[in-house]
Order: sequence, then structure tokens, then C-alpha cells
Amino acid sequence: LYDIKLSKLILIDIRSVLEFSQANIFNSKNIPFESINFAKLTQLINTQFSSASIENDTTSYLIYLVQQNKNLVKIVLTNEAQFDQGVELANNLVRLGINKVCLLHRGIECFQSTKIWHQQSRQ
Repeated sequence: LYDIKLSKLILIDIRSVLEFSQANIFNSKNIPFESINFAKLTQLINTQFSSASIENDTTSYLIYLVQQNKNLVKIVLTNEAQFDQGVELANNLVRLGINKVCLLHRGIECFQSTKIWHQQSRQ
């Protein structure tokens, strides 16, 4: 990620909303793993969504995100403790014909000392 421009990537952070709100990578999209409906993902992967039709539906938003960014590398982000969930999502996306899917090995924690890591200040 250090050598690749962030504009060529879609960063899909599957950690919980709380974890994401506490710290995240700049410009990443939060799609919590527990909110993804894999049966619906499989059923609707070829459906074309508009930005208006995906409100409050993370599975539809995920489909919209990968469809709108077909030529970009999609990197699934999670923490080390939830790595198996990242593997499951990445494998499902590849199985559904989504190209350029990667999984960040070692978890998102490896970015804590970089410029792209954004952490909320505690008050």
C-alpha cells in the first residue's frame, strides 16, 4: 500500500462500526462483516444499483462499491483477530467473479505508525 496510490484502491474495512470510528485508514469504506448477507450478495451480484437504492443496506452498498470500481484493486481490511472473516469475504468476492481482490495480511494494525492511519483523539 505504501507504493500504490490510494486512488487506485478501494479499501473495504470489515471491522465493526465502533472499531472503525476509533481508528481507520484514510478513505476506507466501512462495511462491517456481521452486516453482510452472503446469500443476498450471491443473489444480487449482477444487479445494477444506483447510489440512491443502497441506503441503509450494507450488502447492496458492497455490491455497488465493487461494481463502480471494477478496475481498482479491492483490499479487504480487518484486524488480526478477525482475519478468518476477511478470508471469507475475499473468497466470496472472487468466487462471484470480482477481480483484483486482496486481503491485507497481518491485519490493519500494521498501519498504525503510518501517515494513512487515522485515529480519533480521545477526549
